[in-house]
Amino acid sequence: MPRFFATKAAGRDAASIAKSLDVDGCDLLLTIGGSGVGRTDATVLALAQRGDVMAHGIALQPGRGSAVGRIGKTPLVALSGAPDQAFAAWWTLALPALDRLSARRPRETLNLPLARKIASHVGLAEIALLERKQGTWVTLAVGELSLQAIARAEAWLAVPAARRICGGRGG
Repeated sequence: MPRFFATKAAGRDAASIAKSLDVDGCDLLLTIGGSGVGRTDATVLALAQRGDVMAHGIALQPGRGSAVGRIGKTPLVALSGAPDQAFAAWWTLALPALDRLSARRPRETLNLPLARKIASHVGLAEIALLERKQGTWVTLAVGELSLQAIARAEAWLAVPAARRICGGRGG
């Protein structure tokens, strides 16, 4: 059974954050904040001090400021402090890691046609939020996710970079 602990760094600087990155008894470490797309992001610097940064500045919109790494054998996912960025990284990075670590069975999916095409940019996967209407998935938002769209969404879809996903009804 997974156990959850929460700690808060004493400050927003890399040294304070590094001190708070305790992996004892931890199967997966999640951080929130301090992981934007700059080179001086405190959480990413702290991870580099304590372990290995495997990826930072992920080609995901929203979620570009996310980072993944490990301290010893413990995987770490750094989520941005912005809600849309954090949700996107949670869905695409943290939740699959948690599922794998807990040997969770695959999540249920509901395959419906899309009401319209969804396209992503070259080199950037994008998160689309969906709502079910009349037997189709209707797009609420792509790439830029408002809190209202996040609250209304019934499902999400990761659209791979430079792809267009077409609906089943004339899409």
